Amino acid sequence: MTITSDLRIKAVEYYLAHDTSLRAAAQKFNIHYLSLFRWVKRYKENGRDNLTEQPGPSRPWNRADRVLENIVVSMKEQKPGISIRRLQNLLKLKGIHVSLKGIWGILKRYGLIEISNNRTTISYDVRLFPKTSEIKRSIEFARKLLDENNIQEAARIVNSLPVCPDTEILNRIPDEFLSLRRQVEKFPFSFGAIPFPDYYRKMSQLRNKLERNRMYYSAIRIGIEEALALQWMGKPKAMMSLIQHLEQKTKGEAVFPLRMTLSLLKGLAYASLFRTNDARKCITKFSMKRLTRFPYLYLDLTAFHASIGEIKKAICFAQKGLESVPGKSRGVLYEYLCYLYSLAGEYSKAMACLKIIERKNNRLVMNNLLVQAQYLLVRGLYEESLNLADRIINEAKKEQIIPQIHSASLIQSAIFSALGEHKKAQRLIKKYIPLLRKYKMQRDIAVRQALLQWTIPSNHLQFPPIRLISLIKRASISMRKSDYERAYQYAAKNGLMGIFHRFIFFYPQCIISLIEKGKRTGLPKTILRLPIFNKEAPAYHIIFLGSLMVFKNQKYLKTKLKPKDLAFFNLPLPEGDGAKKSHKFG
Repeated sequence: MTITSDLRIKAVEYYLAHDTSLRAAAQKFNIHYLSLFRWVKRYKENGRDNLTEQPGPSRPWNRADRVLENIVVSMKEQKPGISIRRLQNLLKLKGIHVSLKGIWGILKRYGLIEISNNRTTISYDVRLFPKTSEIKRSIEFARKLLDENNIQEAARIVNSLPVCPDTEILNRIPDEFLSLRRQVEKFPFSFGAIPFPDYYRKMSQLRNKLERNRMYYSAIRIGIEEALALQWMGKPKAMMSLIQHLEQKTKGEAVFPLRMTLSLLKGLAYASLFRTNDARKCITKFSMKRLTRFPYLYLDLTAFHASIGEIKKAICFAQKGLESVPGKSRGVLYEYLCYLYSLAGEYSKAMACLKIIERKNNRLVMNNLLVQAQYLLVRGLYEESLNLADRIINEAKKEQIIPQIHSASLIQSAIFSALGEHKKAQRLIKKYIPLLRKYKMQRDIAVRQALLQWTIPSNHLQFPPIRLISLIKRASISMRKSDYERAYQYAAKNGLMGIFHRFIFFYPQCIISLIEKGKRTGLPKTILRLPIFNKEAPAYHIIFLGSLMVFKNQKYLKTKLKPKDLAFFNLPLPEGDGAKKSHKFG
């Protein structure tokens, strides 16, 4: 017999209207009494509409009542820091008696409790939730409905789940059909896939909507993603304001990992504002033993130590994170490691990480381009590095990602210094200071000022890259090998060798002096072949659609090339004497 919606409604209404048993009512309509039992339960939960829709996969027999689940979930959402025992006592006041284990099971099922071995804190990675048989059946059922273009019914099935760890099906359903909980699970995976201003705007709108619905736990989760977007875009002031707002919702020990994540994010904001001591205080109030109970905090710690210039520590935490977190969530750690290895001068490891990242869904594309630009610079391929840095700056301007503009323009400045164009390098350093000042990025402004000025304020020396600049400057003034070795060893000890390779072009005098004396510099041979250090070889600076420039001993030479040299560059022969006409490149 075909079970229709009308039959379900008639059977339930007959049972409720007559003083009869389930078996007797079921026998009258020629159906099984357990089916009638389920229909009655669904009818009491949501009325007749709950019987007209397709039932979908059934709930496990031993699951708590949906009404009770909704009450527990709502209480946790409204008071994120509430403990399980406190929640049990509040339920008793409502006349609801539930065991601690029962409450814990509901919160775990809905992802509202922090568990050290399978929960992420800085990013709500819903893929880590186990797919129970109920979830698997429901997702498969919803997938079939989507294949039949029945979007609304598929959304109803997906929205009824405690969590949906299948991001593919969430992406197939438009946002307007998804519940707020499903949107919280879906949106973080658009990080890096859509322009950052759009990503930030959607995160902000979703968080505000969650707060209006008193879903504060989920609001904190999505607020963390929003804060990360602000950090990525270089807006520490707005980031600090948001974190302080979220911290008001995280009182209580029951949300320790979330409080810790917010504290580390605050440290990132302090670091950008160049308040290094305040940044360090954000971590010293927590014991390291407690931190390492939660593997995903390794990601937070990696970002934090990188922000205050402690690259070696950042690499250490990233490596520990790779040993602890599941494979699905290692992508971001590899992306961080790739960039950190580049800053540490460990280029072979950086390129190895880059190969791993290219096989995965890469979210931090511009970071990886910066790695390549730095690698090309060290190899002496400054034209390729310059072009790649140009590409990064143009993309970063479109996406409004200010930190990438800062990093890429410093690489460009180093290239111009390597070519002997020191005035052009200084102009480029100065160029972006007003932009950084607009976004209150005091740390990056301080780095640029340290490069431009010979006197560095003593309180700025607590930031390792600026201290390194100071040591390099001292070596370039004294021309003593001991001072150079002090700067070199400081960079090696603190994982700043890649930064050392970049800054050394601004103060080449000490290197030149060591080369002339036949002393070892410890620099890669590819760097020592660059024009700024290799005075014997002329350097051809080729700019597309620009004129040919020849340098020797870091001085511009007015010269023309012989036909043989022009043939090597595949250039047209100059017309006339070639002295007054520029050669254009296409």
